[in-house]
Amino acid sequence: MNRWINLLSRTEVRFEKEGSFNTATFEELEEYERRIGITFPLGYKEYCSVFGKGMFGDRWIIVDCPELVNLEPQMTSNRDILDSWSTDEEFTGISSKIDTGYLFGSAQQALFFFDMETYREEDKSCDIYGININANICNFGRDFYTFISEYCLGKKALEDFPDLVEDITPPGRSVEETLQPTFEALQPYSVYYSDETQIVVPVELFKPNSSL
Repeated sequence: MNRWINLLSRTEVRFEKEGSFNTATFEELEEYERRIGITFPLGYKEYCSVFGKGMFGDRWIIVDCPELVNLEPQMTSNRDILDSWSTDEEFTGISSKIDTGYLFGSAQQALFFFDMETYREEDKSCDIYGININANICNFGRDFYTFISEYCLGKKALEDFPDLVEDITPPGRSVEETLQPTFEALQPYSVYYSDETQIVVPVELFKPNSSL
């Protein structure tokens, strides 16, 4: 846990709402796991308890965290988003990975997910993938700390997956402007969506060939 605290202390932090982190306790995360019947990677749970939901760089990657109070709409929305990619013709070759995925992040025309079928108790983790609209799938390994520290806050994504970075970079912005070592803490979904809508994210925004 200390490495996450140290990483946060070295990171330039901004707030969508001043001074407000949207974190989750281990107890909340374990209850979320129990209710949906999965086990999150340990590194992801540590991240959610220290950083919480937020955006890295200048609209680079948004990493989401489970919200117990919004469990059902969050899971429904995430599953709908993954399904919309899995059933698209361009993604038939990798649909099996998407089908067993848990969506934890998004970017400009890209998704980031865990392949829950690959969870192993030995390292308490699973494979981490990113996929863009061109059906390029990128394996970020299994260490979520490395994913955050080197791919979200560092420049390793540009070295390893330049095509993905190019696709994610928002129009009118350079890669250098996008890949900033910053973190913006975002507010919970309940701030934006009422209970009546029963949807967490507008699914259409995340369908292939759509823009955020």
